[in-house]
Order: sequence, then C-alpha cells, then structure tokens
Amino acid sequence: MNPGRKIVRATIVIFLLTFLSRFLGLGREMAIAYRFGATGETDAFMLALTIPNIFYNVIGTALAAVIVPVFEDYEIQGRRPEIWRALSVIVNFIIVAMGTGVLLGATGSSFIVRALGPGFPPETMQLAINLTALMMPSIVLITLAGVFGGILNANHVFGPVALGPVAMNLAIIVSALVGFYHWGIYNLALGTVTGALLFALIQIPALRQVGFKYAFLLNVQDPAVRQMLKMIGPILIVTGVFQIYSVIDVRFASNLEAGSIAALNY
Repeated sequence: MNPGRKIVRATIVIFLLTFLSRFLGLGREMAIAYRFGATGETDAFMLALTIPNIFYNVIGTALAAVIVPVFEDYEIQGRRPEIWRALSVIVNFIIVAMGTGVLLGATGSSFIVRALGPGFPPETMQLAINLTALMMPSIVLITLAGVFGGILNANHVFGPVALGPVAMNLAIIVSALVGFYHWGIYNLALGTVTGALLFALIQIPALRQVGFKYAFLLNVQDPAVRQMLKMIGPILIVTGVFQIYSVIDVRFASNLEAGSIAALNY
C-alpha cells in the first residue's frame, strides 16, 4: 500500500474510532445519569474519578508527547534498541514509582478527598474516600496507556490508541447498567478500573508488532530518558494549568447541594 493510501486509511480509522468513543462517552454519561442521577453518591464517584483523569491528562499526555520526537530522533540515527531500553525504563518507573504512590494514596485517600471536596457531608465524604481508594490502580493503568499510545504514535500506528477510550467507555457503561443492582456505585468504580486496564491491554499486541522490546531496567540516567525528562517540564506545566479548573469546580461544587458535581459533569 502506498503512503498516500496509508494516510487516508489511518485518518478514516481514527475518525471513526474517535467518533465512536465520543458517542460512547455520551452513552456513559447517560448510563450513569440513568442509574444514579444527580445525587451525593454520584458526586462522590465524580470526585474520585477526578484524580485518575488529572494524572492521565497531565502525566500520560505529557509522556506521550515527548516520546514521539525522541523516538523519531533515535530512529533516524538507527538506534532503535537504545530507545526501546529507555522506554522500558519509563514503563518500569511508572509501575514502581507510581505504583508505590498509588498504595500510599489509597491509604491516605481521606486527605485527598478532604482537599478536593471539603464541603461534602460525612456520609458522602466517606463514600468518596472508599471510591478513591478503590480507583487508585487506574492511575497507573491509564498512565501506562498514555505511554503505550505515545510509542504506537511514534511508529505511525493509531488504531489501537483510538480504540482504547472506546473499550474504557464500554466497560463503564456495562458496569453502570449490569452491576447496578449488586454493588451500586462501587460497581461503577470497578468498571472504571477495568476500563483503564482494557485501555492499556488493548495496545499491547500492537506494541509487539512494532517491535517493542521490554526489559526490566530502571536506569534513569539513560540519555534518552534524560532527554525526555528535560522536554516534559513545560508540557506538564501547560497541561497541569488546564486541570486546575476541574479541581476548582469540584471544590466549589462540593459546598453546594447534593448532585452539584454530577450536574457539572452531565
């Protein structure tokens, strides 16, 4: 297939999957609204969901952005094995460092929730604490998904990256509609973690196809790793600034009547 046709084909695939993801995103909100409405329970879930969303939008997006130019640079120089090692370091660092942070965050979720939702009544506060602890693993999973997406984009593979949000939205929709009667809002949290897992896993076969060579390395002094870390600072600042608004929204809405945070999301 000639390059022109490849570009057209990739564009069509991305467009269709993005459209499907947006459509299912609407379906996700409708499913949550249908089952849980605008209530204190939904407020607690939306607050807990804010945390993994921030990590993905800030760290996951920033890592994906810096991987592409560094990968291209090493690819041009014929140093692909070196960039695979560097990317393995990034993946391992996320698993080890962020995994440790997730464990600490799960045990200290009460501090996080009180900082984000200081106006919650006691029962909503406790529910938000429980949901936050339950959804903490999704932070690692969704950040890994962002890194995997960056690797695939650098290799001009876009379909699995666009398919990830589709799988995540489907998982949340199913959890809202099917498990509602058994575990209530907790099933929605489990669906979110499952969706984040699918988001990451769905990209792994494509990673193998592009030749990603995983190795258990933690050498943060690797030149490619250092190059990415130097580039990531400004991107983190820009993406982080945009997330401040969501934090402010949640904090203020937590002081209003029950369902206010949910209403903002709907």
